[in-house]
Amino acid sequence: MRNPLVEANKALFGQVNKVRDWHKLPRPLALLNLRAFRDELRELNLYDTEPSPEGNGAPPAEALEELPKHRTYDGSRYDPAHPRMGMAGARFGRNHPLGIMLAAVLFGALYQGGSELSFDMPTLTRDMVVVIQGLIILVCGALEHALRGPVEALLRS
Repeated sequence: MRNPLVEANKALFGQVNKVRDWHKLPRPLALLNLRAFRDELRELNLYDTEPSPEGNGAPPAEALEELPKHRTYDGSRYDPAHPRMGMAGARFGRNHPLGIMLAAVLFGALYQGGSELSFDMPTLTRDMVVVIQGLIILVCGALEHALRGPVEALLRS
């Protein structure tokens, strides 16, 4: 069951946003507006990545003493409250199945392209290839923010 206060907050700021931008509101109202926006995005974009645990609804947290002193080989158990966060194979791409598939294709192309680049240009070290791959990932992340406005405008019309 949805929280009626969350729904009321979203409805209120849905109307306010038609008249005034959130950053022009007084700070407390702007924060409530951002909260409403966050709740809306959660409904639209995020998928639960873990199965529902039994009991109180939260996965069991590990004691800080039990956590490894270093990253594990698969990236798990870095956060005691969310042991799967950052783990190899964990869902990403806004946790949407299509985003995960596109990200998998991107990383597969990066891996294959890096191997071919190393083969074609033996003077390039593996570290240089990793830096190039990192720059490609950063540019892809920047493109998401650079193209968001035009794509949203295109979809609205």
